Amino acid sequence: MKLVFDIERRDDYGLWLVHPLTTDGHLLVIRMFEQGLGPLLLTPPNDNYWR
Repeated sequence: MKLVFDIERRDDYGLWLVHPLTTDGHLLVIRMFEQGLGPLLLTPPNDNYWR
């Protein structure tokens, strides 16, 4: 797994804002969403991977 940062590295609470990628380069959150494991959350302006 690889963590990729976008524009902002932390939110207002100091939590990391990262995009977790699988070893084959796909977004982990997409796979989790497809399996019904949680909702997607967009935190502007960090939307480079949102498409």
